[in-house]
Amino acid sequence: MRQITYHIHRYNEGRSYVQSYSFDYEPDRTIFFCLQKIKDTQDPTLTFIAACRSAVCGACSVQVNGQAMLACESKIDDITARFGSDEITIAPIGNFDVIRDLAVNWENKVNRLREVAPWIFAKPELSRKDGTRQTPADFKKFVMNTECILCGCCSSECNKLAANREDFLDPFMYTKANRFVLDSRDDAPMAHVNPAFEHGLWKCVHCMNCITRCPKHLKPEQDISNLRNVATKAGLT
Repeated sequence: MRQITYHIHRYNEGRSYVQSYSFDYEPDRTIFFCLQKIKDTQDPTLTFIAACRSAVCGACSVQVNGQAMLACESKIDDITARFGSDEITIAPIGNFDVIRDLAVNWENKVNRLREVAPWIFAKPELSRKDGTRQTPADFKKFVMNTECILCGCCSSECNKLAANREDFLDPFMYTKANRFVLDSRDDAPMAHVNPAFEHGLWKCVHCMNCITRCPKHLKPEQDISNLRNVATKAGLT
């Protein structure tokens, strides 16, 4: 009987190690299914985060064979075929502080996200009663950016963050900032651009990993480019 072996990076109270688990192959299963099966049948101490199981919440992101992806939508069949092996290594996403096993700490990331003001500064004509009209063309400018689910896959693969997390925001933060810069209902685009500029906007190394690993096919590097364009026109260089 074919078996799949999972080498899982564990972390608990300062101790890091790799623990392996094996069980019979089942077709059309996901990484999340396998993690849950390990927890249910072999090791209840295994810690990971998951919620929706539908690639909507972004909570289950992990590194599989060194590549960030959502556990709930990543099929074992695809991974074993791609890497040509029935052994799979699972680790927490990169460029995050690990709490335990595959669970990472988002607190600092969320605090930094607030700096780019990821909300609308409403134009005067916007009201609770009448709202604000927006053309389909204006809506189309930013609608893709609303697909960001804060999974952290782009951050995990970012070479700039790997070198220094302190002087550069996570790629998804620039995507969130640009989403509101592009929104015709927003009355203060520089409220999003200025903090992005002050936190490493020009330090992106263009590795493009944020694009290749995004499960929603977003393009943070292009958001960075647009923010740079707006910043330059405003005299920020």
